Amino acid sequence: MAWKRRSCGDGVNGPRLYDWAKAGLPATGDGYDRWLLIRRSITDPINLAYYLCFGPASTQDAAAHRATG
Repeated sequence: MAWKRRSCGDGVNGPRLYDWAKAGLPATGDGYDRWLLIRRSITDPINLAYYLCFGPASTQDAAAHRATG
C-alpha cells in the first residue's frame, strides 16, 4: 500500500491536501469491488480516517477518493 498526496477539494486557504492509500478487500464477484480508503493528515500523520468503499471494479485510485471530499 503506497501513500499518494492528493487534494480532496478547495478550502478557504486553497487545496485541502491529504495522503491517501487504497487497500483492496475480497471481490464481490458481480463486477464490483470493495476497498478500504485511508486518509492521513499531512501535518499529523497519526491522524487517520477510514472509508469502506464499494464500486465498479474499474474504479481508478484517483477517482476513489473524490467521493469523500
